[in-house]
Amino acid sequence: MIAALKLLKDAAAMGWTFVVPNPDYAGGEPDYKGASAAACWAAVKATDEANVVFYDAAGKKVGVAYLMAPGPITCDPEETLVDWGPADGGEFDKLCDGVIEAAL
Repeated sequence: MIAALKLLKDAAAMGWTFVVPNPDYAGGEPDYKGASAAACWAAVKATDEANVVFYDAAGKKVGVAYLMAPGPITCDPEETLVDWGPADGGEFDKLCDGVIEAAL
C-alpha cells in the first residue's frame, strides 16, 4: 500500500481538496490544485516530494502533509506519508494516524 496515495484517496472521499505549492515560484500557480487524488499524487511524484495542503469540503485549511514518492533512493511505499501537521487530535490528524496504522 502506498500510504500517501491512501491518504489522498481517503481525503478525496470526504470531499476534501488539495494544493501542491510550486516551491520554485512562491505566490504563483501551484503544481496542482483540485480534488483528484490521482492528479495530486502525480504532482507529488513529478517532484519526488511535496508539502500538500488539505482543505475540507467547506474550504477550510485542515492540515499539511509532507509526501514522498516511493523509489529505490527515497522510501518504501508504506513510508510515503512522511510527516503532517497539525498533530492536534483533530480530523486531519486522525486521518493521517489511520493511514499510518493501516500501513503497519
